[in-house]
Amino acid sequence: ENIIRLDLKLTVHLDTNMKELKNEILKFLSEKEYILNSPAPKIQVTKIQRQHIDLVIKPWCLLDDFLELDTKLERLLAKHITTGIIEVKSANSFIPKRKLMAS
Repeated sequence: ENIIRLDLKLTVHLDTNMKELKNEILKFLSEKEYILNSPAPKIQVTKIQRQHIDLVIKPWCLLDDFLELDTKLERLLAKHITTGIIEVKSANSFIPKRKLMAS
């Protein structure tokens, strides 16, 4: 189907309101025209530490839109999350981790 996924890693404080964070991330992704609704973006907890939680956000796009997604989405999501909407561990807590999944 010419679709591809990008995995983004986000680290947040353990006391972050996870429901609010999830809603904010999904809202942000839904506003991006190049993010596909199907398959839907996923948000998964990958690790729980003493002071923080590691998340992986998995949006999908068309292969033709991948370069735009790859170059802009990480920066835009990090900026959106760190502008005070949700308290995150630090300004540098948004760490991209790429994994290509094509079908």
